[in-house]
Formats: sequence, C-alpha cells, structure tokens
Amino acid sequence: MNATARARSEFYGLLSELLSFPTQELVGACREGRVRSAVESISVALPYELTEAALAGLAAPDLEFIDLQSDYIRLFDLPGGGPAMPLYAGVFAASRRDSMEELLRFYRHFGLTISADAHDLPDAIPTVLEFLHYLAFREATPGSGDEEAALRAAQGDILTRHLLRWSGEAVRRIEGKDPPPFYRSVVHLLHEFCTQEAAALAAA
Repeated sequence: MNATARARSEFYGLLSELLSFPTQELVGACREGRVRSAVESISVALPYELTEAALAGLAAPDLEFIDLQSDYIRLFDLPGGGPAMPLYAGVFAASRRDSMEELLRFYRHFGLTISADAHDLPDAIPTVLEFLHYLAFREATPGSGDEEAALRAAQGDILTRHLLRWSGEAVRRIEGKDPPPFYRSVVHLLHEFCTQEAAALAAA
C-alpha cells in the first residue's frame, strides 16, 4: 500500500471517531494520551504541519465521560434551539438539500449506499469522513492505478465543496462557546488537516 495514502486513510478514520458520539473507550484513550500519540504517529507519514491548538487538548488525564458527553451535546447535538455547530456538512451550504444529493451521488458512484436503518444523514460529518477514509484506502490498495486519479479528484471535491466550509465555520464558532480543550483541538485538527489535504490534492 502507498504509505502516504494509507496514513491519510487512517487520519480520516480517526477524525470520524473523534467526531462521533463519545464512548468510554475514547475517554480512556484521551486520559492515557493515546489519541494524541495516534495523531502524531500517523502524521509522521504525512507532509503536513499541525499546530499546538490542534494537539494540546487531545491528551486529557482528568477527562470525565459525563463531561465529554455533555460537551458533545452542547456543541454538536443540542435539541430545541440547536447546537453551535450542527455536525452536518450541508448546514453552511447555500442549499443543504443539494449538498446531500451531491454526496449521495458520490457514495453511489463508488459503490456505497446508506442503509435504510442508518440513524444519520448523508452529510453527517463522521459519515463524510468515513467516506474519505474509504476513498484514501482504495487509493492506497495495490492495483488502484487505473482509478487513482478519480479517487483523488473525488477526495478533493468533497473537501473543497463540503468539508472545508463546515470546518472553517466550526473553528470560528467554537472560540465563542467556552470550548472544552478536547473538542477545541479536534475542530482545529480537522480544519488544519483538511486544508492541507485539499491543497496537496489540488497541487498533484
């Protein structure tokens, strides 16, 4: 497998986990410093630089499960009045419906469908990140040469047309919400990684 594409795939998968509803396993990994270690380990194979804002909150020895859940709901999933940053790429698009339809076309083009039993929508940020994880994994797999250009073009389009709009707005919004260190770093990590990814794909 191509080492850089494999690392990119792993990074997308990790970001999807970090932006999914928190689990006890995630809290344990944060307490033990394994989340930051994983980010730094994957980054070794990538030509990107991450700031301390993207890393500082990922190791949290005093993190409590109930606190992380509360922070997640307050920032991303608050009912009623709505969260500060809804975890859907289309909420900051000119038309969310068009955004979701375009993402569905991407998924179908590469042989994926969203189950009727799925609890989320096609523009859910963890779902979009899982799709990018899948595309980068296919790119990294031996024998992908014939479709490599299409895989990379799709990744670039999804980043520039969907994910970067959300991550840029999330970075701006989170600073006004008394951000918990963990999610502040996760949002910065997403935006820094995706910004550099989009630039690298455009330059290739």
